[in-house]
Amino acid sequence: MISRHNDKNNTHGTSPASPFQKWPYAWIYLLGLLLLLGPSLFNFSPVKEITWKQFENEMLTRRAVEKVEIVNNEMALVYIKKEFAKDSFFTPEFKRSVGGINPGPHYKFIIGSVESFEKNLDGAQQGLPGSEKVPVSYIRKSNWFWDVAAWLMPVFLMFILMQYLL
Repeated sequence: MISRHNDKNNTHGTSPASPFQKWPYAWIYLLGLLLLLGPSLFNFSPVKEITWKQFENEMLTRRAVEKVEIVNNEMALVYIKKEFAKDSFFTPEFKRSVGGINPGPHYKFIIGSVESFEKNLDGAQQGLPGSEKVPVSYIRKSNWFWDVAAWLMPVFLMFILMQYLL
């Protein structure tokens, strides 16, 4: 019988095995990789970026800010009070793509330095009683996903290459 393909290993006239036939669980690994990378590649909860002036003029003056979180001494995350959810200015930031109310953060901006942010915030809230001032908290966040992925990705790629080469 004459083979249609010039494959030395193929003596029965069938087509050569696809990578998924040679390694039947490849689709599971690809799906797992997509599930790991998906959340970091697609931002499911976008936070609108603003400037200090917008924060001061449109949010602080209305007393709409519930709290501010300073992340890694670089960025301010702004949470708006829930009673402002129906305000036409804030409505888009309270809507979730999936449904329900977005608990926040609703806005973010780069602060420059902690000292300048605190000075500007104190100046903007001058004359307000302590109970009405916006609470500020300082947190540290790290992107553990990319730290772990930097180590796991080469191992994963070597595993796949070894499966194809063997």
